[in-house]
Amino acid sequence: MILPLLLAAAAGVAPQPSPLKLFKDWTIGCDNVRACQAVALLHDQAAEDGLTMSLSRGAAPDAPVRIVVGPPLGASDDKTGVVALAVDGKRLPARLTEVEGGAEVDPAGTVALLAALRVGAKLEALGADGKRLGTISLAGASAALLYMDDRQQRVGTVTALARPGPKPANAVPPAPAAPEVVVPPRSAKAPRGMPLAVAAALRKQACESGEPDTGWKADTYRLDAGHTLAVVPDHCDSGAYNAASLLYVAADSGGWRPIRYDTDKPNTDDAGSGPVAYNAEWNAKAGTLDMFMKGRGLGDCGTRQSFAWDGERFRLILQEEMGECRGSIAWIPTWRAKAVRR
Repeated sequence: MILPLLLAAAAGVAPQPSPLKLFKDWTIGCDNVRACQAVALLHDQAAEDGLTMSLSRGAAPDAPVRIVVGPPLGASDDKTGVVALAVDGKRLPARLTEVEGGAEVDPAGTVALLAALRVGAKLEALGADGKRLGTISLAGASAALLYMDDRQQRVGTVTALARPGPKPANAVPPAPAAPEVVVPPRSAKAPRGMPLAVAAALRKQACESGEPDTGWKADTYRLDAGHTLAVVPDHCDSGAYNAASLLYVAADSGGWRPIRYDTDKPNTDDAGSGPVAYNAEWNAKAGTLDMFMKGRGLGDCGTRQSFAWDGERFRLILQEEMGECRGSIAWIPTWRAKAVRR
């Protein structure tokens, strides 16, 4: 009886996304399966040649390092044109290939770049003609790499990025498994509708401004064979770049209630419950409720989350964050779980 009780208790533990860390011009975070990502931020947001860079690595002992040099958010072109790199004026033996979100460094170049990150001050991105296309500050890079080594328990092993040692790769513990969220089977039934009068009453209850109701209808979505999700537009709580909605769930033969979560949410009015959410959408293909909160209109900072419905409440399966509003297009995962349909 002890093991089932322990498993049940573990399943009920609320997600605990890890906090991001800032080291000068670099920020870094790791998730609950010890996958980590470090991001170079714009040193001077007014500079025309500022670029960003992301460095990610899984927790497995033999996990490779992936480095992508990217343009800042809001750049006119996603293509960087970067074909070579130099650190403090010394060109590195690196080749780059255009991928989504920037230019990826090849494996041999990654080894050389990692060595340079530990001691360098400035990285220059070069075009095919050898001219400089942009720069990246390396202030804080070595500290970010050491933080990654520490979180992944690599310090003193041959796999460490900042502080390697003689210990073999198998001294690094294996990556922990992501928690599972069991979700109910899909249903082809049509969702319940929400009458306009009900949507208006819910808006009136949430709105303190006394403004006349917009009359906007609620969108409803089938969650499973017995439940429907309603997304009610909420003009009172909306801002310039964060659109608010009221989120409710109803059984096929019951009233509407505010949705419940298994975690505190950064973009609602209450912890673990409450109807207000920002930029919320139901992803029917993935079966997830996705939402994000922008820190500013450019969208280079804030929090993104995806939730899966387990039949009673919404469970967090992905959280990505960027705490610094400094031009990055890369947001850092801080929590992940696996939705399993049974």
